Amino acid sequence: MHNMVKALIKKELLQFLSIYTIDKRKGRSRSVGVTVLLLILMGYALVSFAGMFFMMYSSIAPAVAETNENRLLFAMAGALTIAVSILGSAFTTYSVLYKAKDNELLLSLPIPPAKILSVRVLTVFVLSLVSCVIAWTPSLIAYVIFIGFSPAVLVGHFIMTFALAAFASVISSVLGWLIALVTGFVRNKSLVTVLLSVGFIAVYYGFYFRMQSILRSVIANMDRIAEAMHGWAWPLMQVGRAASGEILPLAAITLIAAALFILMYVVLSKTLFGVLTASGKVKKAVYREKEAKAGTAAGALLKRELMHFVSSPVLILNTGFGVLVVVVGAVVAVIKADALKDLLNGSSMPFFMTAAAGVLPAAAVSMVMIMDCFTASSVSLEGKHIWLVQSTPVPAKLVLRMKELTHVLLNAVPGAIAAAVISYVLRASLAEAMLSALLAAIFVWLNAAFGLMMNLLKPNLEWTNESVPVKQGLPVLFTMLFGFGSLLVLAGLLIGLSLTVGTIPALAVGCAVFALPAVLIDLWIGSRGAERFRHIS
Repeated sequence: MHNMVKALIKKELLQFLSIYTIDKRKGRSRSVGVTVLLLILMGYALVSFAGMFFMMYSSIAPAVAETNENRLLFAMAGALTIAVSILGSAFTTYSVLYKAKDNELLLSLPIPPAKILSVRVLTVFVLSLVSCVIAWTPSLIAYVIFIGFSPAVLVGHFIMTFALAAFASVISSVLGWLIALVTGFVRNKSLVTVLLSVGFIAVYYGFYFRMQSILRSVIANMDRIAEAMHGWAWPLMQVGRAASGEILPLAAITLIAAALFILMYVVLSKTLFGVLTASGKVKKAVYREKEAKAGTAAGALLKRELMHFVSSPVLILNTGFGVLVVVVGAVVAVIKADALKDLLNGSSMPFFMTAAAGVLPAAAVSMVMIMDCFTASSVSLEGKHIWLVQSTPVPAKLVLRMKELTHVLLNAVPGAIAAAVISYVLRASLAEAMLSALLAAIFVWLNAAFGLMMNLLKPNLEWTNESVPVKQGLPVLFTMLFGFGSLLVLAGLLIGLSLTVGTIPALAVGCAVFALPAVLIDLWIGSRGAERFRHIS
């Protein structure tokens, strides 16, 4: 039985390392040099995150030292560590416990479920431990540099690393269970995944952009924080005392963490496999006889592309996120209209941006839309089944046009509306608002055409996961680089012309300049591009 557990642990380790050792696009092992390089890059990323936390603690530590409450640093670091570990591990915990691809296989083997669960729980703990080390260890370094060193602090901090990881594992497991429970009773699981992912991104960037103001507020209100730690935030102060090496709090927190971790294991042993084997109670569709109506080939192809988009979280998050950003940006512009106008009219803004404010909405929306590269992976996403669409009695030109139209509908329409709304907020004329909307739509059209051309020139049908062509494909990279280059040309052209001939002529010229290459690329797609598509295999 001991060998069985070792084999399961080895399997989990190899599966985790497969990201670095296996090229999933080609289905073969990476070279030793590439694997080492990827591991070095990952190590660099982890050290960079740790450095960010160290800078944060280094800003707080001198203010903590002045309060004579040195334990405050560890108390605040403990709260941040648990929060970061939960945010970083909730979805991973859900995947490890409930969405592992080999769950059904392992359950069908003569392996006691308790052994499978113990390895899964150990994996969750290790993932939480890595997050805790990254966010927690820098607090010790800052403490030693700005406050002082003692063996008791070193021992206490080390033990609390594992205790905090246990707490984070328990909370992450509860959240993972909730995610599994919700997705088990929802028909459109991809929508739930997208909403949860967007929520995580919103929380992350909300904290990231407000980090400096949060730090200034913490440093300015250190006395009040100390009072809170002795009042309603008393548990956090015990974390600080334990990390400082005080025996009683250290022993109590360690025992509580161990007890909660064991309780989590017991509860999972009673509920995990029930959730894995549950079919859910999603309301079944009821068949109703009705007359079928024949549709057009174009309509069927367009529906096919749209259905693929909405059913794939990878596509939505990577090729549709810009839509969410411009919609939110337009809403914020309406709510914060006065602040936006004051910003553009303020003395801190460069003269040319203030004078060319009428062309900024189109440029801003175009900048955001660069990140949406649906067409740059749309051909590759056909994968090994591309022969199905090639063999249908539909012109290849029409297939490609519907891929491009999908990109335009998903991005150009909300982009144009956002540009018009922001122009209205800035008190632009009706003509300026309409031209801004048209220019944003044409910019999206140009990127859609260019991305489709790049994917026709460099398709990748040998993938095992959609994220490979969507996130790692060369056509996506080239399309984004082309988008940024075009944006620089657009910004220079609009600002230069608006300062000389006015906003309306500048926007009109911008529309003409970017519509021309879009038309030329579309002509190529309809002729040589369609011929290439017919022979891709």
